[in-house]
Amino acid sequence: MVYEVDKQLLPPSVKAVGIALGVRKRMTLSDGTMHGGHKRDWPRIRRLQRRVARRKKASAGRRKAVAGLARCRRREFVRQRNAIHRAATRMIRDNGLVAVERLKVVNMTRSANGTDGEPGRQVAQKAGPNREILSQNWSLLRSQLKYKPEWAGREHVEVDPNYTSQDCHRCGCRNNPGRSETYRCRVCGLVEDRDVNAAINILAAGVLAAGASTWAGRSCVAPEPYRGVNPLA
Repeated sequence: MVYEVDKQLLPPSVKAVGIALGVRKRMTLSDGTMHGGHKRDWPRIRRLQRRVARRKKASAGRRKAVAGLARCRRREFVRQRNAIHRAATRMIRDNGLVAVERLKVVNMTRSANGTDGEPGRQVAQKAGPNREILSQNWSLLRSQLKYKPEWAGREHVEVDPNYTSQDCHRCGCRNNPGRSETYRCRVCGLVEDRDVNAAINILAAGVLAAGASTWAGRSCVAPEPYRGVNPLA
């Protein structure tokens, strides 16, 4: 049964938050809050998969084993979905503007197998990151951050993720942190968690895209609290 209800708008908020998505940490907020990444119970899943493989096809034992594996995966998905719901609701309740990366998850997780004529390279190395990205369920998180603000009267902005993890949010200098989790700027000497630095850059780009009057004027400068006022109005 589906029925329509009136939207329940939240009180106005002058706060804004930028969100950087990751693998080790599912998401990092511009205020420094970090949400741990989801770790799948691979030993249990592989044990259930082996149990399915050992059963004879079209047997009652195989059907029972398949049902057990499906229950495990369903239970894991429900737990993950509930955790994402709670985190997204908390962010929407506390902030008037939510800025997130515009990521193409389908392209990022595309198989590297290639074709018979043009086989892919480093297929095994690419498969691991693909599994980790899919296990964080970025698509579900982004969809919730897209419809929840509409229900609550908040603003949601998606920004270009290019160079958000390389640009220094203090001076704007572009550095390559490589695989390090710490961002170090060779110009101003900033030392910051790389995901926090990226989240602040995402917040700055989101405030600019929203047309807030408090924008400081340069992409490398973190904006003041979002006030939801269009400077052109």
